[in-house]
Amino acid sequence: MKKLFVTFFGTLILATSAYSMGGDKPGPNGGYITMPSAYHVELVPKDSAFLIYLHDINFKNAITSNSSASIIFIPKNQKSVTIKMKCIADKQFFSCKIPNDKIDNYKEIQVESKRKNIFGKNSIYKLPLKFE
Repeated sequence: MKKLFVTFFGTLILATSAYSMGGDKPGPNGGYITMPSAYHVELVPKDSAFLIYLHDINFKNAITSNSSASIIFIPKNQKSVTIKMKCIADKQFFSCKIPNDKIDNYKEIQVESKRKNIFGKNSIYKLPLKFE
């Protein structure tokens, strides 16, 4: 009974903390938030590309210096090829084009990132994008 109690409340706390990381509402630039490490990743759809902001723990100070970002497009069809693209740095964000301008061909996007030389786990975004 004690294990069940601990498991239940542990799951509840993890679920609550996942939402508090920003996955349930838009980030500062209107994008989708994950927290792969000691920083936040915001994925913002923009025309035929995605912008990636690497924010600090307080959703501020997006930077690209000593940082990097790549996007991995996971196809819906298992016979299709997974595409990995290195993103281009601007002052505050990275930009990645959508392959062939067709996001409908993919079921998931993964963002590999490093902020100020700190690597994070891959940020995973299920398609179609939605706030959960």
